[in-house]
Amino acid sequence: MAIRPQDKKNIIISGIFVGLSTLASMVFIMMLGKEDSIFAHKQFLKTRVTNAQNLKEGAAVQLKGVKIGSIQTIVFEKLDILIVTFSVSGIYMPFIKTDSLLSIRTQGMLGDKYLEILGGSESGGHVQEGDYLMTEENNGFDKILSKSEDILAVTSRVLGKLDILMSGIQQDSLAIIMNDLKLTMRDSKEIMSEFKKNNIGSTLKNFSESSKHLEQSTGSLSSISKQIEKGPGTAHSLIYEHALYDDLASLLDGSKRNKVLKYFIRETIKKSEKPASE
Repeated sequence: MAIRPQDKKNIIISGIFVGLSTLASMVFIMMLGKEDSIFAHKQFLKTRVTNAQNLKEGAAVQLKGVKIGSIQTIVFEKLDILIVTFSVSGIYMPFIKTDSLLSIRTQGMLGDKYLEILGGSESGGHVQEGDYLMTEENNGFDKILSKSEDILAVTSRVLGKLDILMSGIQQDSLAIIMNDLKLTMRDSKEIMSEFKKNNIGSTLKNFSESSKHLEQSTGSLSSISKQIEKGPGTAHSLIYEHALYDDLASLLDGSKRNKVLKYFIRETIKKSEKPASE
């Protein structure tokens, strides 16, 4: 069946219209995916970071929890420096100050990354298109996630080694170990029961009473020492009166040279050594 020239023209026009509609729909869907207004006036700001922390192009830029833009590009300036360029809707530019800080954050526990604009003071100047803002990297939440990942990795390694260790122990050996532990616990209970039978509590009580008696004896000795120190008495005189000490020393020294005095001292000692019956 031959197609009339007019029908052929209509088919071509319809194809072009469908193609343009499809293209417009795709662009519209892409713009909705970025959550950006198509007709909004945009201005571009930048920041330098040492680690993008999985931040991607198209990610949201928020100010006080309100989405005001998106990430445009992330490129390397140096090996350890990345430049992140992001767009901001022009109506929000007056609220971004030169002393504002940026922070890479996570939506939820395992959500996508986004860029949050923090701080800023009323006295701070307004940013201009192309200005660089400082980024506060490694916030507390990201540190927690990083630590959690390290803990999970270490735990996994420990569990792996424990599994290898347990697999190397035969079932019979494990039963023997458990039986030995059981016997050890039983022996411990028997020892404790023997302590109870031997009345350890009474022994501790007697020790406490002995300590009290020793304390009383110490007090008595202290009282005697004080009485000797205060005087009067022979002991006090011997310790504190040097004249009596010198006389006694002179007497004893003289007895070494006096034979008669030696004789009387010797006889006195002999009499004191004889039994009372004699």
